[in-house]
Formats: sequence, C-alpha cells, structure tokens
Amino acid sequence: MRQGHVAGAIWPYIGKPYRFDEAVEDGVVLDLRYEARDIDQRISAPGKIDAWFEVKTKGLTPNAKAILTQRWGTLQRVLPSRDRLEQIANDIIMDMEMKPRLQSGMGNAMLVAGSIPEACKFFETFRKSGSVLAEKCAIVASYKRAAPEITGEESGMGETEKQYVHRVYTDLRGETSEEDYEEEALRLFKKEPGRMKLLIVVSRLLTGFDAPTATYIYIDKQMRDHGLFQAICRVNRLDGDDKDFGYIVDYKDLFRNIESAVEDYTSEAFDAFDKEDVEGLITDRADQDLRVARDAWLGLVDGVEQPKSDAEIFTYFSSPQGIDNDPDAEEKSRRRQALYRISGRYARAYANVAAEPEGTGFKDLELGECRREVERAIGIRDAVRLHSGDAVDMKLFEPAMRHLIDNYIRAEDSEIISHLDDISLIDLVESKGAAAEDDLPSASKRKRENVADAIENNVRKLIIEESPVNPRFRLHRAKLVGEWRR
Repeated sequence: MRQGHVAGAIWPYIGKPYRFDEAVEDGVVLDLRYEARDIDQRISAPGKIDAWFEVKTKGLTPNAKAILTQRWGTLQRVLPSRDRLEQIANDIIMDMEMKPRLQSGMGNAMLVAGSIPEACKFFETFRKSGSVLAEKCAIVASYKRAAPEITGEESGMGETEKQYVHRVYTDLRGETSEEDYEEEALRLFKKEPGRMKLLIVVSRLLTGFDAPTATYIYIDKQMRDHGLFQAICRVNRLDGDDKDFGYIVDYKDLFRNIESAVEDYTSEAFDAFDKEDVEGLITDRADQDLRVARDAWLGLVDGVEQPKSDAEIFTYFSSPQGIDNDPDAEEKSRRRQALYRISGRYARAYANVAAEPEGTGFKDLELGECRREVERAIGIRDAVRLHSGDAVDMKLFEPAMRHLIDNYIRAEDSEIISHLDDISLIDLVESKGAAAEDDLPSASKRKRENVADAIENNVRKLIIEESPVNPRFRLHRAKLVGEWRR
C-alpha cells in the first residue's frame, strides 16, 4: 500500500487494514442491526408563544428582537421538548421489558444524548418512572460540579441551564465524588448488567469503551463519520451465545451517516485519492474563505470616517440620539446586521487557518495582521451592540424559552420508520451499496453523496418489497412542522 494514500496514513505499519466486514466474517466482532424511530412534534399553542414574545420584546431594538427570535429558532431546532425526551424514555423502558437480552439482565444499553442538560432530563425521567430503570441507570459525562460555575447565574427569571445541571448532579451524587460515582457505575455496567441496565452518555465512552454486555445503543444526537462509527461499535463485542448482534436504535434519522461511516470501514474508498490532494483541497478552501472574509470586513469599515475611533464607529453604526430621532436609523440598523454577520465570519475563517497554519498561503506576518483585525472586529461588534441597545442578555430569556418548548411543543408516540430485523447492516451496506455504485454513470461514481442516495433508495425499496404483509415495515415519515422541527 502506498504511504501517500489516506488509508495508508492510517495504517502505515501493519499493511492492509483489517476491515470491519472482515472482522465480522471472522467472528472477531458481531454484526449490527439498525432501526430508525421517528417522533413527530407539533406546537400546541402558537398563540401563547406569540403573546409571550410580544410582551418580552417590548422596548427592544429591531435588531435585538431579531437576535432573540434567531435564538428562539435555534433553541427550537436544537433542544428537544421534554415531551419528546419522555417518549424516548418510554421506548427504552418498554424495550427493557420486551427485548430478551435486556429483560434477562444479561445485556444492557447505552443512550447517547445530545447534551449534558438533555442527559440530565433523561436521567430525571427514568428516576421518576417507577420502572426497572429507576435505580439502574447512570450518567457518565464530561461534567464536574463547581460552585463558581453557577455564581452570577441568578437572573430572577427561573432556573438557568447551568443551575439545572448542577442541581441534578448534586441530587444524583450527593457527597460522592464524580470519580467514585462513575467508577462504580462502569463496574456494574461491565460486571453486573442486571444492576446497571443503562448508561446515559454525551461524548464520553463513545470511543475505546469496551463492555461486551452492551447490546443496544440508542442515539438521540447528531453524529457522523468516524465518531459515529466508533459509537455504534460499542455494541458489537462478543458476549456469549445469547448475543447475536449489536443493535442501533436511531432517533435522529442518521441512516445515511451510518451507511457512510460503515462503508468507509468496509471498503478502500479513499485509495484513489492521494493524501496531499485531500489536504490541499481543504487548505485551499480555508485560505479562500479567510481572504473573502477579510475583504468583506475591510469593505464594511471603509465607510467609517477617520480616525475610525469609537466616536466615529458609533456614529456610523448606531443612533446615539435615539432611533426615533435619527433619520438614518434604518440604514444604520442594516449596517449593524452586516457588522455582526461579517465580524463573526471573519473570526471563524481566521480560526480555521490559524489552527493549522502550516501549508497555507499566509505568511506569519500576514496572519498576525489578520489576528489583530479579528480582535478589533470582535471588540467593535460587542461595543456597538451595547451602545445601540442590540445586546440581549440571554440569561433573562432562555429559562422562559425552555419552558415554552417543554410545555407548548407536544411529541407524538414514536414510530418505527426503518426496521431491519432480517438483514444485517454489513450485508445492507455491502450488497446494496456495491450494486448502487455499479449502476451509477461513471462520472458519478466518485460522488459519494449520489452513492448514499442510491443506497438509501435501495434500502427503502428492499424493506417494502420483502415485507409486503408486515405493517411494521411500512415506511412513514411525519410531516415537518415549521422551523422548529428537529
């Protein structure tokens, strides 16, 4: 194998990589089974949400209202409602009673949450459920309690996210240290699965954690590529005759990501690309992004009068005498929107290049100049936000917005949308993936997204054709509801 290849760079010393499908065929690890579940959500009281925004945004500038509305949209997309988390928890509780290996106490499961606050909500739900999981689950996450982290969090507007996590961890662990708690949880999970049936994780334990008892992994987090493949392989370890497969239950519609991640480990998909070519493509794009972002920033501040001090900047971007008394207020509002957008883009583009400056088209002197400009840009952005009244203290609003999500977004019962009981994931990816690639025109064979589309279409077709009388194999897709749909 040539050293210049991506695959060769990963396996430089042991020759040809030992592929995942080969390991399955040799009986070194188990194959995987995949199931996708969908939970539809809907806003139950849009009028109440509108009324809340009407009251809370009085007195805010138009830009501040836009920032708050944007944050609301982000929270709706990123944060699941408590109702949705409870539906997932109910699914897992049911599986604990119905799935033979989980019910017997010989196997257990992992739940991948999207964030530490979501992990805490899952944990509270299980603890209050009165089910078998009430006393047999634990959180293992990268969080350490520290009093200073909640200092200054008190806003008088409800419990903040940091306060909530700190409270749950305090209730959970009491006087026990994080290290002792996690050590005992992991010992039980590996050695006594009947006493520790579920580990709730976020990012920890998804690589390198070896627990043969782990049989099911429930995923409620956006994941892809190497990290996703490593996560699903937590459940493919051999563990006695009663463990035939590892099972993936997907609540984020990650099939295409899973297919791609597994295919990368069952093929030599990157052999035709030199490592230098791949790295060069990424570097060239980062260089271009930084140059474009810098030009945009310089063009924006070019209109500010000399000597471009704070006084000139505030005059150009904000209305010191008040919006109602400034005939240019609307134009200045547009300038501020551009300022917030362009300064952020410049900072991100600079960070991408500065992280790995070797091999870029920027010299140290030029990068140093960019760094000073970025620092100045962020300083101007923050100062203008405060001066213009566009700054929004999210601690005053986020507790109430999370309350709206939890109480006015309803989740339906989960629905199985892809059930692959009769075909393994490796067979699915290898047979259908190879056939799909062979059927593509030659010009499209390098376009992996086209292959992924063809694979998924073949999978859906396979399920329908081979299961005509089984209603659980029917494909359903809940209609997306507005911007907030996950």
